[in-house]
Amino acid sequence: MSNRPIHEALEEGEFRLLTILNVVDGLPECTLEKVPLANTLEYNAISYTWGNEKPTASIVCNGERLAVTPHVLGALRRLHAYLSPLRKIWIDSICIDQQDNEEKNTQVPLMREIYNNAQAVLVWLADAANNSDMAMDYAPELNEKLRLVDRAIHFDHLASHGLNDQDHPVWPALGHLYCQSWFERLWVIQEAVLARELVFLYGSKSIDWDSLRILTAALLRAGLLHLVMVARDIRSNEDNAFYTIPVINIMKMQVAEHGGMDFQGLLSGNRVKKCTEPVDHLWALLGLVHPQIRNETLHLASIDYSEDGRRHFWRPFIALGKKWVEDDPTLMLLSSASSQEKPQELPSWCPNWASPEQYIIFGGVRSYNAGFRSMRERISRVRAIPDSNNIAIPGFRVDEVAITIAASWSFTSVPDQQKGLNGAAARLLEWESQCLSLSKITYNQPDAVPEAHWRTLIGNKLDDEDLTSAGDVSEDYPNMLRYLTTLRDETDLDETVEKKAALRLYFSAMQSACQGRRFFSTRGGRVGLGPAHLNAGDTICVFYSGGPLYALRFKPTDRTSELIGEAYVHGLMNNEACTAESRGEDQTFVVG
Repeated sequence: MSNRPIHEALEEGEFRLLTILNVVDGLPECTLEKVPLANTLEYNAISYTWGNEKPTASIVCNGERLAVTPHVLGALRRLHAYLSPLRKIWIDSICIDQQDNEEKNTQVPLMREIYNNAQAVLVWLADAANNSDMAMDYAPELNEKLRLVDRAIHFDHLASHGLNDQDHPVWPALGHLYCQSWFERLWVIQEAVLARELVFLYGSKSIDWDSLRILTAALLRAGLLHLVMVARDIRSNEDNAFYTIPVINIMKMQVAEHGGMDFQGLLSGNRVKKCTEPVDHLWALLGLVHPQIRNETLHLASIDYSEDGRRHFWRPFIALGKKWVEDDPTLMLLSSASSQEKPQELPSWCPNWASPEQYIIFGGVRSYNAGFRSMRERISRVRAIPDSNNIAIPGFRVDEVAITIAASWSFTSVPDQQKGLNGAAARLLEWESQCLSLSKITYNQPDAVPEAHWRTLIGNKLDDEDLTSAGDVSEDYPNMLRYLTTLRDETDLDETVEKKAALRLYFSAMQSACQGRRFFSTRGGRVGLGPAHLNAGDTICVFYSGGPLYALRFKPTDRTSELIGEAYVHGLMNNEACTAESRGEDQTFVVG
C-alpha cells in the first residue's frame, strides 16, 4: 500500500484530477493528483446522478481502497474503455474530499471554470438496461427519418414515414432513455450548459449533444411524445428529457450571448429539480450567473456546507431575497414566495428555493398591471426593515375574501386515469360545478354562466394573451365541459378539428391558472383565484409596481402580516383598483 494520501491538501486555485490507469477484474485502479486550475490542461469532466445510493462499491486510488457508489463504479469502468488513451477526468465525488466541508466551500465556486475548461463533459446515464442499445442505435435512423417532418404524425401512419409501428419495443426503450434520472437533477444543468462539448453515455453506446437535441425537437414536432412516453404520466414534465433538453439549449445560447443569466430567474425556473442538500438549490446554479452577479452573491451569502450551514440552509435565501425584493420592480420574488414546503424560520415573503412552487405564478408568464399604470412608473418601493426579517411594502387594500372553494384541480395525461366516474375528468367536473355555483351567487345570475366565471378560470389569458373581448372564446368553455363529460362517460367527442384545438388551448390555460389554487368570491362581489391555503377573511391588496394582486393575512396581536401569495380578481388586474372608489387608503404593509 502507498503512504501517499488519497486527498492531498489543496492550495488556492488548485483542484484534483483522477487518472484511470486500468480496470482489473472489474476494479478500476486510479491515481488522484492535485493540479493548478488552468485552461491549458487536458481532461474531461463527468456529469452523473448522485441520487440516494450509498458508497457500497470501491476502487483503488493512490494504492488505497476508496468507497464509491455502484453508479460511479459503472461510470469509471465505461470511461476506461471510452477515453483511451486520455483518461484524466474530474468527477466531484472523488476529486473533492467529501469529508472536508471547508474544501467543498472553496471548490464549489470553481465549478464554472472546471466544466467550461474541460475538453468535453461526459454524461454517464446508466449501465445498459431496458433495451437501451436498441434505443441508442435507432436514434440516428430516427433523426434522419424525422428530419423533414413538420407536423404531427398519426400513430396509424407511422409506416408511411418508414417508422416502426406503435407496438415496437423501441418506443418504450426511447422512453427509458428520456426518463433517466440525470434529467431530473439540478447540478447537471450548469454542467451541461457550460460544456464546450457534451456527450451522453448509456451502457456501451453514446450520443452527442447535437444529435440528442435534434432528435428531441423532431419527436416533439412529429407529435410522438406520448408514443415514447407510453404509460407515463407527463403532467409534470420537468423530470424528463423532453423538458430538460430544450431548457439546456436555451440556457446555452443565453450564456454564450450574455456571459451569464439572471440568478433569481434561474432559481425560479429550476425549483422542481432534485438535489441532495437544500442549500444546493443556490450553489448548483451559481456557475451560470454573470460573473459580476456571482461576486455580489458570494458577498451577501457565503457558501457553507458545515453542519450548521446545512441545518440553516434558508439563511442565504433571506439574505439574497432582501436585496432582490428591493431591486426588482416586478416584485417577482413575492410572486415566487408560495412554496410547497416552507421552514418555520423562513418569512412568508421569501421563497423556499429548495421546494417547488404551489402553482404557475401569475407574475411570470401572465403579465398583469394591477399595481402600476405604465412601465415608466414601475419602480420597486419595497424596503427590507433593518435588524429583522420583515419587509415594508407600499400599497392599499382592495377587497376581502368571502367564500373559497377547495383547491382540488387535479388532472393527468394518462388516458386510463382520466376516464370513468372515478377518473380525473369526473373530479374536475365536480370542482368546476362548485365554482360555477359560487359565481352565479356572486353575480346574481342563477340561470346563466357569468362571463367573469369562464374568464376567471383561465385568468383572462389565452395562450398568454389578454382576452379583450369574448368573441369565439366564449364557446371554448362549454366545449371544454363537453370534453370532460365525454371522458367521464367514456364516449367520443364529436367536434371539428378546429374546435378540438381551441378547447385544448382553453383547457391548457385553465390548468395553468387553476392548478394549485382556490376559486373564491369577495365581499365586494367579485370572483378570483388565490393560493391553496387562502381563507375567508384574507385581504386582497395592491402592491405598488406589482403585476398581480396579493393576498395578506393580518395577525390580530401583531402589526405584521403574512403573505399568502398572488391573487387574481376579475376586473381588478389592469390598474382598475387604483381608481376605484372602494379602494383603501395608501399604507405600508409590514410583511414577515
